[in-house]
Amino acid sequence: LGRPADAVKHLLQAITLNRDYTYAHFNLGNAYMHMEQYENAKSSYENAIISNPNFADAHYNLGNACIDVGDYENAEKNYKSAIAINPNSAEAYYNLGTAQFQLGKLESAVESYQNTIKLMPEYFEAYNSQSVALKGLDRFSEAVAVLQTAVSLKPDYAEALKNLGCVYIELECFDDAIKSLNKAISLYPDFTDAYINLGIAYEEAGRYEESIASSEMALRINPELFFVHMNMGNVFKKKGEFLSAVASYKTSIAMDPGDPEGYTKLGSAQRSLGRIDDAIKSFEKALTIQPNFIKAYRDLGNLYHNLGQMDGVVKSCRKITEFTPENTQNHSTLIFSLGHIPGVSGESLLQEARHWDAVHGSKDIIVKYSNIPDPNRRIKIGYVSADFRTHAAALFLEPLLAEHNREDVEIYCYSELEDPDDVTKRFESLADHWRPTIDLDDDKMISMIIEDEIDIIVECTGRTNNNRLQAISHKPAPIQVNYFPMHGQTSGMASIDYVLSDAILSPPELMGQFSEKAINIEHGAFTFLPNKEWPEVAPPRGPDDEMV
Repeated sequence: LGRPADAVKHLLQAITLNRDYTYAHFNLGNAYMHMEQYENAKSSYENAIISNPNFADAHYNLGNACIDVGDYENAEKNYKSAIAINPNSAEAYYNLGTAQFQLGKLESAVESYQNTIKLMPEYFEAYNSQSVALKGLDRFSEAVAVLQTAVSLKPDYAEALKNLGCVYIELECFDDAIKSLNKAISLYPDFTDAYINLGIAYEEAGRYEESIASSEMALRINPELFFVHMNMGNVFKKKGEFLSAVASYKTSIAMDPGDPEGYTKLGSAQRSLGRIDDAIKSFEKALTIQPNFIKAYRDLGNLYHNLGQMDGVVKSCRKITEFTPENTQNHSTLIFSLGHIPGVSGESLLQEARHWDAVHGSKDIIVKYSNIPDPNRRIKIGYVSADFRTHAAALFLEPLLAEHNREDVEIYCYSELEDPDDVTKRFESLADHWRPTIDLDDDKMISMIIEDEIDIIVECTGRTNNNRLQAISHKPAPIQVNYFPMHGQTSGMASIDYVLSDAILSPPELMGQFSEKAINIEHGAFTFLPNKEWPEVAPPRGPDDEMV
């Protein structure tokens, strides 16, 4: 009759008359659940179980009460007890999956939802919930399959259609995502989450105007969604409309001033507008809110790098190292930046480089190789670089590879390239063997070099982005050389034997600043190939020439 308080009164009287009255305790728990007095409900179900330990419904309802108070561990325990007594309870398996999902036990949740489906194949909510767990495990194709089943069972299941759109986004099937999300919205026109994800799908598909329109629809339904303003800022930034991006980020910050991400994104947009002082203030504000916010330090460091203020870069890198000492690339950037600060000694650079090797370098140095020391065979030289492309380093590397004596040398290029270009094609033509490494982890790259039986590895990326110094630190070739990108600096790595340089960049009196043995080429170690599209160099101006 909807009078749970009266029910509680009579049930308590019944329990006073008979404290072992199982169903009185059980129904008292149910009455408390209607009144949202979950702790009292838990106590009542526990008393019912004491009275009858094999009362499956009491275990099940106790699990529900635990769910309502966020006690997922005890919820899981009680659902399992209910299932042990009644293994045919699809609802118990379903709620068990819910508790396990909340505990982060995604594999177990998937299994529980699958047991639900076995017992009740038409239980469309179970397919939907299972898809969420599968998505959390990055098992996107499986998630698509179960969501398609859910929609086939219930074609107007807007929640499943929305989730299907989200999974399609993860799979980068943006057209399918857009179709699914639009269908969810057609069924439920005020479906905020669907509009939010539709905006993301349109953004990823490059359909920016439609992305903004979808985000605006989400905000009409719920104006308090600060992160939607942030999403719109991201889209405006991609469009190059930085003033609009700044406005969106500021709106997001006004609604949620405690979010450091908003200030970081604002700073990035301000930087694009050339508002450098404002950008620095935004990054610093993000760090005031969250002192260990790595992204803000990284963006601040990049800004200082563009300004040529390498002291600022080093300061940011040291902070990142403090919070994430395992960050290999950041430590390399720190060393790279130190090399551009006047007054930093070669000894200091050597010390920092050796520290990098101690922290990030491999302790498992390879010492046995299958290379046959036959003077009659060609020497195999492997060049490792992320710069076989339009890049300053390519202007030095290309003539070197082109002038190798192919009767004596067999060239392998280990290319760490994300975006090959026309210059890359020229490098490919100069190599006897082209080895893309961008998708290889260190172990696979090391195995490739060993299987190629490389005699000499020439490391050509140095401390710049996408270097493979950790792979090189295992010493996959019997001889390893530090060349060009460190331009007279040491690698500090025990696995690198030689530095190839010349007496101008590496004077004999400074040999103590290298961990490697220096090989100084008499006429200069660095060849240079000007770009054919560059104009001719103008003749020197005479003393009587006017300034132009």
